[in-house]
Amino acid sequence: IILPQLIEINQEQNFFFRPKNYFYEIFNDVSLAITAANSGVKKIFVTAIPVDLNHFSLIFIRLDFDNGCQTTIKYNNISVEKQNTVTFYQSNQLIKVDFSNHHALKLDVINGQIITTDFKAETKTSSDIELNHFVQLVTLQNNNDISETPNELYMIQVTQTIMEKLYLLLNPTF
Repeated sequence: IILPQLIEINQEQNFFFRPKNYFYEIFNDVSLAITAANSGVKKIFVTAIPVDLNHFSLIFIRLDFDNGCQTTIKYNNISVEKQNTVTFYQSNQLIKVDFSNHHALKLDVINGQIITTDFKAETKTSSDIELNHFVQLVTLQNNNDISETPNELYMIQVTQTIMEKLYLLLNPTF
């Protein structure tokens, strides 16, 4: 992924999170978007449909980046089946990753022709993937002090801004 123009992140499930549990989901998705866009966030738009004072049925987040990239993040909590996908749109390429089914699709436009490439990853638990990723990062960076970097702090700040907007939707007097 070199310079995405649009990033779409969709999560569908059939259970409700409490607002505080969304922080981790949103943080992961915001981190992915900021890393892929490789730019600062210029504008944050958040809207949601609350079911009651503790739950949302639908959440829509749009991030506009300084470099022109846009990201949409959608959470649907009233879906029949679970689905977690991300799609990266570039000027001559589309990459779609289906985390639920461990499948990815890449479409390249070369000289007016569309070339499709499918990828299927072996099934692992999410904790195995996270632990392997963490170990690789620590090994590559030769870190002795594992603390938040300025990039991670920025991602936390953006996520906190989104959470504050969600809380305002639940309780306008917050």
